[in-house]
Amino acid sequence: MGETAGLRRGIRTLTLLASLAIIMMLVLAVASALRSRNAAAERSKHLDPAATTTAMLLAEFVDQESALRGYIATRDRGFLTPFDDSERSVPVLTARLDDLLADLPDLRAQRARVDAAYRTWRHDVVEPELAAMACGDVAEAAGIVRASARRDFDGLRRQAARLADQIDCEQVEASGRVESASVLLLSSLASAMFVILGVLVTLMVVLRRWLLRPIGALQRSVNAVAAGRYDTRIPSVGPAEIVALAADVETMRAQLVRLVRQNERSWEALAQQGPAVIALRDALTPSLLRARGLMLHGRVDPAQGELAGDWYDAFELPDGCVAVVVGDVSGHGAAAGVFALRLKQLLDAALSTRVGPAVAVEWAVENLGETEEMFATAIIAVIDPRSGELHYVNAGHPDALLLRRAGPARAMAAPALA
Repeated sequence: MGETAGLRRGIRTLTLLASLAIIMMLVLAVASALRSRNAAAERSKHLDPAATTTAMLLAEFVDQESALRGYIATRDRGFLTPFDDSERSVPVLTARLDDLLADLPDLRAQRARVDAAYRTWRHDVVEPELAAMACGDVAEAAGIVRASARRDFDGLRRQAARLADQIDCEQVEASGRVESASVLLLSSLASAMFVILGVLVTLMVVLRRWLLRPIGALQRSVNAVAAGRYDTRIPSVGPAEIVALAADVETMRAQLVRLVRQNERSWEALAQQGPAVIALRDALTPSLLRARGLMLHGRVDPAQGELAGDWYDAFELPDGCVAVVVGDVSGHGAAAGVFALRLKQLLDAALSTRVGPAVAVEWAVENLGETEEMFATAIIAVIDPRSGELHYVNAGHPDALLLRRAGPARAMAAPALA
């Protein structure tokens, strides 16, 4: 009896110590889960909206610059409509950024540099150009463009790009915190499972066969969960103590499944393109899908789900003709999307002045500004639905194909623009 009582006391002591270890590990797992949740909340509350707002602000700057170039080139105040819209949008976006970056001093400092660059561009370029155009002095406005417009706007764009890069770095750090918390969580739960397995093996050795079958079933289920089959349920069989233990393991498994699913959703959210890409993709949507006398069909399939630098556009000109533009910017992602949006707006502005496709391309290239290592190709065609005439130019793009109801397809190899 004394040996049995001592054995029981030893088992109770071992069980108590194992339970304390499990509780400590579960507390550590819960703390890790809270840390992961807080990091994800920080990213969702501040960094994701800040990245989106920065991309929108950069798009507004591009809209203002493109509208101003179009106004100077055409003297048509209608081109200033996007400029006026951006005048109202920029303060709202700036105030939103200030709120989002209130607790991030490094990002606030870069945001201030963006604001300073914007004020410099406004003071040195925008206001003098508008004043010259208001006085009818187009030559003076054009001189300002040649002197400092591109330099100041490129400086503004670089500052905005640096802000976007810094926000990306903050997002990477937040992602790292989520990953570290997830690793700690999984290791804690794995350690807890190993402790449980040790207790079960000890009990099986001491009490032998009358607990062997239920403990074996419990062990197989736990191993299945540890191997990644998280939907495996823990059986509740055997003595009351084993049933209670199985219930605890099942609770832990359910919590593990929930936390693993939550972690998977967090990683999926990190992999998504986000609202900024959607805004750029929407801005590259064709202006016209229906035209009298024409059937227009088109589709863009980005590589690997990324924002593409490819786009096509179709819009009606004042004389009733329809302009069709197909372009391809090197690369993918937000930078290629912004470049494509600028080029699209410049080509649209040029074609709206009733110039030919070749002249429109030359004007767009002259006003595109610094392109760094990016380049683009395009085909521009102007179609008269009434007469069936087609005028087009190829700027380094693969040849278009002319398909007729009868006969083979014919490559439209000329005219071309280098």
